[in-house]
Amino acid sequence: MKGEEYMKANAIRTALMLAAASALLLAFRVNGDTGERWTAVALGICPVIEYPRADYDVKGFRLNLLAGRHGNVYGGDLGTVVNICDKSCVGLQLAGLCNVVGDSAWSVQLAAACNYSDRYSRGVQLAAANWSDEDFAGVQAGCFNFAGDVVGLQLGVLNSAESGGGLQVGAVNVSGGFTGVQVGLININLSSGVPVLPIVNMMF
Repeated sequence: MKGEEYMKANAIRTALMLAAASALLLAFRVNGDTGERWTAVALGICPVIEYPRADYDVKGFRLNLLAGRHGNVYGGDLGTVVNICDKSCVGLQLAGLCNVVGDSAWSVQLAAACNYSDRYSRGVQLAAANWSDEDFAGVQAGCFNFAGDVVGLQLGVLNSAESGGGLQVGAVNVSGGFTGVQVGLININLSSGVPVLPIVNMMF
């Protein structure tokens, strides 16, 4: 009887492994017309050890044990240390240390240390440091927040925006030209009639 149970359990395990392998093989797609390569699932150990290779886009879910690096990621991006997208990210990024996007991000980025987008961002950035090199629309919350042109909320110890509008709440708020409200110990808005004010600085 025990032998039969063992054989059944072994058959079930084998079937599950074959199903998982088939699912992985079916997950990969190559568009013959455009040459676009994408996968529904991806696994990253480090940027040179990943499955599939870095020139694939991910449309589904990516798990990065240390760091993963692919082109575009659409969906869920989970990493114990670093998530890297050379191009764009759309969806949710959750990293133990950092999320890095080489182009634009339309996403919720959550990390312990930093979130970075080389171009613009739409959504939420929550980490110790948040940086959107061009413009940002949404919520940045952390010790340090920076955006080129911001529309939305910056909440942190130091908030910095080249321009934009919305609400900055922090110990120090800095902007070259900001339309909205700054609330903090020191508020600097170079486009305001009174560029430096404590507590509250408003420009409409």
